[in-house]
Amino acid sequence: MTPENYNKLIGGFYIVKSYISAPHYIQICLKEADEIDDNKEMHEYDTRFVSYIPELKSEDEGFYGAQVTNVSYPVSLIVDKKRGVSLSDRFRVRETKKIGFQDIYKPRSEWDDYTRRGNNLRIIGDHVYACGTLRKVFRRDDVGEWTDITDPDQHPNLFKRLKFLKERDGKYSNSYAGFADIDGFSEEDIYAGGRHDLWRYDGERWHEIQLPQYPNIKSVVCAKDGYVYVTGRNGPLVRGRGDEWDILDIPALDYNEMAWFDGKLWLASDYELGVYENGEYRRYEFPDDGAVQFSFKGVHACDEMLISYGLEQLLTFDGEEWVELIGSLSV
Repeated sequence: MTPENYNKLIGGFYIVKSYISAPHYIQICLKEADEIDDNKEMHEYDTRFVSYIPELKSEDEGFYGAQVTNVSYPVSLIVDKKRGVSLSDRFRVRETKKIGFQDIYKPRSEWDDYTRRGNNLRIIGDHVYACGTLRKVFRRDDVGEWTDITDPDQHPNLFKRLKFLKERDGKYSNSYAGFADIDGFSEEDIYAGGRHDLWRYDGERWHEIQLPQYPNIKSVVCAKDGYVYVTGRNGPLVRGRGDEWDILDIPALDYNEMAWFDGKLWLASDYELGVYENGEYRRYEFPDDGAVQFSFKGVHACDEMLISYGLEQLLTFDGEEWVELIGSLSV
């Protein structure tokens, strides 16, 4: 990325989230990196979405940016069937530039304290899924059409504890139950997890999974080795499927995201990029003669490529070479 394009698209912003849907096909959420002003609301800080699509190379080197207004915090951005779908922390989605952000389910005035925060988007099977707090998951069936697959009337087991809290306290604010991440082997085998919470959806019903130890789940990965991996703040890493789950030995770090790539599990934390392979965890050491990663906030992968990113840097990895796509070395 040239200094001109960096300053035009990235300068003054920090990376919030990044998603790779195909080799070199990368979406990036950015938020204005300005000093905190007590008199300024979060939605008053600028939000920017940037896509990297080298096959459509232009004077901006394949980078395409769009400024978005009135968004508190962007939490996920992906491309489904060539259409960008973005999610904000207030569980609103943006699918077209013309329409802007829309409530994903029904007007906030009708939520009855449900669906307070969106956390992540994921493509599973033929659909995009959005998950968030209070154990909410929505499936995108078409542009502007989202189906709640966690409706309380249809899935009362999901909301038994929440219902008790609502009846006791008159609100849900004392509950941290919710889904921070979601993944699936298929649309009939989906896993969603959050704070001491992991559930499986079989396409019709939700089933609670009993783990030997519960992390404060921030990341869920259905890996190519046939296992589900979950971890989060201070670990641990838990692996399993069905009724058999094991606790794996890893350092007690705050893990933000995981990804399966090149036969390994990659773990991103605020402190290091880790790799779990053949029953062992190791801190990844970047080559001395290549791109160096300065922060490890997030990681994502498709079959052919991995991305690792921090607030000011994004690297790609094809299994052999690291390339700094965004960062100090690229400018």
